[in-house]
Amino acid sequence: MLYITYVILGDTMAIKKITSEEIIESALNFIKEKGYENLNARSLASHLKCSTQPIYFQFQNMSDLKLNALKKAKEHYETYILTNLKKENTLFMGCLKGMINYAKEYKNIFSFIFEKDYVKTPEEDKFNKQIVEGIMKAGGYSFEDALMFFNQSWIFSYGIACGIINGYMMFSDEEIDSLLKHQFEALKLYYKRN
Repeated sequence: MLYITYVILGDTMAIKKITSEEIIESALNFIKEKGYENLNARSLASHLKCSTQPIYFQFQNMSDLKLNALKKAKEHYETYILTNLKKENTLFMGCLKGMINYAKEYKNIFSFIFEKDYVKTPEEDKFNKQIVEGIMKAGGYSFEDALMFFNQSWIFSYGIACGIINGYMMFSDEEIDSLLKHQFEALKLYYKRN
């Protein structure tokens, strides 16, 4: 849906067309720069260089806009992870490193996605199941052990990512590789014993 607003430029009036997609994209850019906690109708309108009318014309309220922005942010994250997978030998390491690298590159969007009312999508569940099945096959583990292996690795990586976005930890790519490999080897030893 399109909203048309009139903008006064000097002595003339111009027509500015604003779509819901443009508003969502602008909201994500705003979040990337200033954080989701600073996003409100006025700040977004200023970012868009318009009044708040187009925002409220396209969305019921700011909660509706934020839900749509969250959906778009998750799509961005998933695309980033899929791109990162091509750099790694396994889905497992690609997923974990991708999450950490995303946090390094898109701190505020990572916070927006993962730190507030996070709900997994069916696509994520399907993707995670593929990784668990890969762990089962590679290590000869039961589904339950492979799932725990994956969950423990994901929590470990999420902890690193959160440490990075909060400025608590700063690791080079080599240090991250080393941390993940050590965690992986420790879990392999643990699950061989059980």
